[in-house]
Amino acid sequence: MVSRIKEGSKWLLVYTKAKEEQRAKKNLENQGFEIFLPMIAVAKENQSKSITLKAMFPGYLFVKINTELDKWNRIKSTRGVSHLVVFGQRLAEIPHQVIAYLQSETDENDIFRQKITRQEFTRGDTKSPPPKIYTCSTEPQMLRLGAQFADALQMSDVALPMLDEAMDNIKIGLERREAPAEDFRVGNFWAWHIKEDKEVSYKEARRELIYRGSLLPPYSLHHFLTEDEAQIVIDNWNSGVNNEFLKAYISRSGEIQNVPETLVSTLVSALCSAGDLNDIDRELERFEVFKKAGITDLVIRLFDEPMKGLKMIGERVLPALR
Repeated sequence: MVSRIKEGSKWLLVYTKAKEEQRAKKNLENQGFEIFLPMIAVAKENQSKSITLKAMFPGYLFVKINTELDKWNRIKSTRGVSHLVVFGQRLAEIPHQVIAYLQSETDENDIFRQKITRQEFTRGDTKSPPPKIYTCSTEPQMLRLGAQFADALQMSDVALPMLDEAMDNIKIGLERREAPAEDFRVGNFWAWHIKEDKEVSYKEARRELIYRGSLLPPYSLHHFLTEDEAQIVIDNWNSGVNNEFLKAYISRSGEIQNVPETLVSTLVSALCSAGDLNDIDRELERFEVFKKAGITDLVIRLFDEPMKGLKMIGERVLPALR
């Protein structure tokens, strides 16, 4: 059932004990909480004609609370519940629109509506093509192995200064294959922050820097930072909760304290697309370099106001890349 949005209500994410989603749901409902536990129908293992129900998100369920009225702290002590999920020091709040969409795709019993199809296989079946294997590879050894054994690979946050080295490693792997690859695909995950307001764009880009791959071990900072600058980033990572990049994300402020602004600007410029509409042509030039180097697919990550971002990409980016 699709619930109405009440003033002060929030959907929170609950992590249940192992295989106790239904128990947690029942006990929370007995306390008066509204619960959403989407289920999917799957074929039982080794029993292709037998169907069972499983949680769509194993180990998780959604609970709706009113922060002004509900005694929601008791959720944590409910049988079947492990804990409420938090991001940093904030409870994981799920947007009402996300819940509404999921509920629109389920029936009155919260079962996800899907068409179940089966394909019978027998030993030695040669009619069906083998499954495609995709690897998520960014570091040198993984790039070589992915190109050698997989059918395609997906890199993450590979910036222009890192591109030649990455493609050289992919080439090494391709040359080691037992048979030449047919249409080997190389993708790159890329953060897109372009907005009408440049200041808003750069605030978002600085906020999300913590998740750019080069800032995570084993680091790829030497491509665009000096040794001293790279050490500042590494020291922040090793400081745990005192990581200034993490604070900027948790506070949603995008304000990275105690880190030189020139360093932050270099990271933003190298590791994502940020700026206003006048900067789109510059980003198209970046994407063309990706393409000429051998990247066949670009996975764009949108953040705040994703529909505006999709519209912008559809109108300004895709036509120029075709």
